[in-house]
Amino acid sequence: MSRGVREALVALGAGALVQRVAQMVATIILARTLGVAGLGELAFSIQLGMVLIYLADSGVRAVVVREAAAQPDQARQWLYASMRIRLMLAAALYVPFAALVLSFASQPALLLVCGALVFPAVFDLKGIADALGKTRREVELEGLTTMAHVALVAGLALFGVKALVWYAVAQLGARLVYALPVVAWIRGGPRELPADARRLLRMAGPLSVAQLANNLVYASDIILLRWLAGASAAGLYTVAKRLAVGAEVPVSIVGRLVQPHIHHAASRGDAGATLERAQRAAAYAIIPIAAGGCVVAGPLLAYLFGPSFHGAAWTLRWLLVGSAILGVGSRYGNMLFAQRRHRPYLVGLSLCLASNIVLSIALIPFFGAAGSAAASALAVLIAATHANLSLRPHLTFRTGAPLVAPTVVATMVVLAAWLANDWHPLVVVFLGGVAAGLGLLMFEWRGRLSSIGAGLTRSSGWQAGQAMAPEFTPQPVLPASPDECAAVIVNYRSADLTIGCVNSLARTAPELNIFVVENGSEDDSREVLTCGLDDAELIVSEKNLGFGGGCNLGIERALANPRVRYVLLVNPDAEAEPEMVAHLLETAARHPEAGIVGGRVLSMDGESVHYENGRFTWWSLASGHAPAPEGKDGKAVEFDTEFITGALMLIDASLLRDGLAFDENYFLYVEDLDLCRQVRARGRTLRVTTKARLRHMDGGTQRGDGAILGNMRPLQLQCMTRGKVYFARKWLPWGQRLIALAVITIAKPLAGVVRFAAVRFLPLYFRAIREGFAMDVGKTARRPITEKETITN
Repeated sequence: MSRGVREALVALGAGALVQRVAQMVATIILARTLGVAGLGELAFSIQLGMVLIYLADSGVRAVVVREAAAQPDQARQWLYASMRIRLMLAAALYVPFAALVLSFASQPALLLVCGALVFPAVFDLKGIADALGKTRREVELEGLTTMAHVALVAGLALFGVKALVWYAVAQLGARLVYALPVVAWIRGGPRELPADARRLLRMAGPLSVAQLANNLVYASDIILLRWLAGASAAGLYTVAKRLAVGAEVPVSIVGRLVQPHIHHAASRGDAGATLERAQRAAAYAIIPIAAGGCVVAGPLLAYLFGPSFHGAAWTLRWLLVGSAILGVGSRYGNMLFAQRRHRPYLVGLSLCLASNIVLSIALIPFFGAAGSAAASALAVLIAATHANLSLRPHLTFRTGAPLVAPTVVATMVVLAAWLANDWHPLVVVFLGGVAAGLGLLMFEWRGRLSSIGAGLTRSSGWQAGQAMAPEFTPQPVLPASPDECAAVIVNYRSADLTIGCVNSLARTAPELNIFVVENGSEDDSREVLTCGLDDAELIVSEKNLGFGGGCNLGIERALANPRVRYVLLVNPDAEAEPEMVAHLLETAARHPEAGIVGGRVLSMDGESVHYENGRFTWWSLASGHAPAPEGKDGKAVEFDTEFITGALMLIDASLLRDGLAFDENYFLYVEDLDLCRQVRARGRTLRVTTKARLRHMDGGTQRGDGAILGNMRPLQLQCMTRGKVYFARKWLPWGQRLIALAVITIAKPLAGVVRFAAVRFLPLYFRAIREGFAMDVGKTARRPITEKETITN
């Protein structure tokens, strides 16, 4: 499975699990507090507000999702334009809605609050976030919103509140938790769209009919039930729908995962192969769950929501059938829309809406909530069949083929649930899950499941996170001469070592521009450097800015010379071997796509290798050095790597002039890993040449207290721990971050106690963790240089 697909899957899976569990808890509280009829009345009112949301959407967001996936470089502009249009539509719709409510409704306050949900819904990023490569951020916001809703509902229930309007206020308040950060985020982004993009937005007019028809299928069920069968039927339907939505978590994850691939493949990839893999993934995700849920429906409803909700069993079964049909069949409609075949797409959704309304009116009087669910399932089947027939001449696979293996897995789930049907409902659900897992494992051995992620990427040509890491097109460049390169060395209480480093650089590249930053040393470093530097310019900082801050200070002065094309960072306790600078510059010229070029870092005696190939392990937040990869004739001389040590970095000055800088929140350690992540996020690579060699005195600049944990001094332990926590919060996807932070807060301190038989490091360690959580992610304090702080030799 490709890395982009895997990271998106982890973020969506972890977020969806948290959200669905929290939503289930909120529904259980509401059901047991308000009863069947009260829950139905609240659901009906919220659903009327959802109709306003669907009207305000009017197809605009669907167009934006499609175009953002196809044009990642304009994704932010599409987002801003869509939200501006939807906000105007929301205001235009809410005014007449409020007038009607105040004139005719029996509970105007409740309906006014529910209608106001249209305003925060304008800033919903679902779908758009996936195309922007911001899935993790959107999942975090949605999770925070859901937890806020649960907290508000639980608080109202705890105080015995029965008024429905307050529960509607809780829903509105929770959605504002989502909307406000999005408003703050988009305000600073680019806004103007080119003329052709504005034309496409106007095209959303005809599509709005289809999109509205699609959404009204989901809004009409509870509204029709309330009107035709009363509030109690709507309440039964609501709890069954909540369980069905929980069962849909895997297929909803798959839907968000494959949607950008479908949009991209429709114009730039293999549409048939992409659709086949999307169908197979959706079938694996929903068919086994729907089959098992049909067996355990009644007992599970009664256990979770109370005996009065046992009557919703057949409602849940029909909803699960509809979920399975929708999960698999909607991919056909997605592909029609992606291919801009708007007429069959519109016809299919209109058929779905019309048949749903007709069947609901026919079945609800006889079967109540179950009739509404059956009508929805049959309507979805009609739409899916129409979309399938529209695409059939263009399909390169048999439509039934992706369903065979998931049906086998579903059979295993049904047998497991049926054999344990008299046991506790949660035990039956668990056994069904085990059976599903075994079935998936069986097909994993045959390679069918594992091919979905990689196959999607190959067939569609879309890579997750394109909007964050735009494609870089390298242009041939001539090798830079040493006078077009500036070296920056940060000194802290190591003046003699720094002078030796400067002299070695001057010997290997006499024309090199060298800048030494005296980083607030408390000893006589300033005087020693002032007298001892003949080949470098000295920059003095009155306080210790940390390694990253010191580098930024030197880089700013180096970039003042417009001829500088590269900036070389070297640790002060190191010495350059002959031709080191020349080899770095030659490699940079041959590989203009490389944002940073590094070399081989040796011990001072040259006997051992400290660095040549950087590796980062996300779950332990550990960075290490691996041997060079194998080449055609032994070890490779040049290769791409995951990160480059700050002891030796040649950085493309165009990136630095474009805003690349060390994040000064780190102070010491991990800042080089962060800089490398910034470079890769800009679509550039990290290149190593082992011809460029640097001899490094490991720990040569370290001073201070004795070791507190193994060979680590207190400052090392504090800065490294704090930096890793901050790095995880800043860069890791949502699911990976939880695992990594669990390892660093639980597993690592336990390992330290056991391995070194010490506990005195724990207070400092946990204080560093707290500091890492307290830092403002992404906010880098930059300190500009001034003339009075600079001494030039």
